[in-house]
Amino acid sequence: MLPCEKLCHDKLGKSVVAKVKIPKGTVLILDMLTVKVAEPMGVAAEDIFQLVGKKVTEDVEEDESVAPEVVDSYGKKAKC
Repeated sequence: MLPCEKLCHDKLGKSVVAKVKIPKGTVLILDMLTVKVAEPMGVAAEDIFQLVGKKVTEDVEEDESVAPEVVDSYGKKAKC
């Protein structure tokens, strides 16, 4: 990795990104998602599996970071 690439990676980290255009209301499956260095940052790469089965509340364009606020119930704790 070149020094400039490392600096970019360290600054941005990796995020979950849409492999395809995902229309509002779609339930996410793993085949729709990938992980890459992206700006702006979205859902952290290590949380990709937490998105599967959740619905998006807005359109997500191909190659766009998946923002936590557009995923219904992402990061919310289940009530007992």
